[in-house]
Amino acid sequence: MRVLEEPGPMRVLEEPGPQPTATGCGCVKPALETGNLLTEPIGYLESCFSAKNGTPRQPSICSHSRACLRIRKSIFNNPEHSLM
Repeated sequence: MRVLEEPGPMRVLEEPGPQPTATGCGCVKPALETGNLLTEPIGYLESCFSAKNGTPRQPSICSHSRACLRIRKSIFNNPEHSLM
C-alpha cells in the first residue's frame, strides 16, 4: 500500500547563480565548496620557443630543445623540495 502525501505550501524558487551559503557557525562556506577559486602562478617556464603555439608536445620531436622552470620563491620558501 502506498501512502500519498498531500501537497504542502508552495515554495519560492531561488535565483540562479552563485550565492554565499552560511555554515552552522554563520560563516560563509570556503571558496572550494562554492567554486570561487583565486589562482596564482607558482612559477614560469622559459624555453627556446617564443609562443605556446607551435611548441611540440612530444619530447622526441625536438629532443635538443631545453627549458628552465623557475618557481617563485614568494610562493614556495623551499622550492627545491617540491620537485623530484
